[in-house]
Amino acid sequence: MKSNIAQFFSILFHPLFAGTYTSILIYGLYDWNNFFYQITGINKTGYLITNIEGNSFTFFQITFFITALLPILFFFLLKKTGFISSIEMDNKKERIIPYLFCLTCYTSILLYTLWMGLILEFYIFGGIILTLFICFIINLFWKISAHCTSVAGLIPICIAVHNIYGISDSLVFFSIIVAGIIGTSRLYLQKHTIKQVFLGYATGFIIMSFSVELGIISYYL
Repeated sequence: MKSNIAQFFSILFHPLFAGTYTSILIYGLYDWNNFFYQITGINKTGYLITNIEGNSFTFFQITFFITALLPILFFFLLKKTGFISSIEMDNKKERIIPYLFCLTCYTSILLYTLWMGLILEFYIFGGIILTLFICFIINLFWKISAHCTSVAGLIPICIAVHNIYGISDSLVFFSIIVAGIIGTSRLYLQKHTIKQVFLGYATGFIIMSFSVELGIISYYL
């Protein structure tokens, strides 16, 4: 039972959803009703919106498709063709190709933010790419908890959303609690050691803190 709960949280806050959760934090919490309409394409009267800000594909939809859905399909393809033994990819050598693929996906999002002039998003996703790259390098020689890296990286974003939008500080406390749950889950499932978990926490939190701060400074310049 406990292992099932730990597995559930590991899937719910899988690193693949880091970009998706980031877009929800940036846009969804600011105006949830409008965010829902942009995702579904349905306005308050129940009619389909054919053009939202000149583009029916919102930033959330693009981010989810490129950074979550595409990698998931790619991983299942690797599993089916025998390049990886399991979706969990417990063998660090099996993570090399998936890491490179995810770096490519996030780079495309970074280029999109640059093209659209989305300053804050550019720095945030730049931070995610840097975090991914560092995890990739560490993975070549050792093993780091990508789960803890990604969930710890969401904490600075929650702090920024709290400060900018004036949202309750319970969001920040919730993100910290979630980070603790994920770390505990990874340890309980014996996927990582304590050192690997805390290295993940430190990597994600430090890099994303600097990235978010640079993004906010550049946004208000």
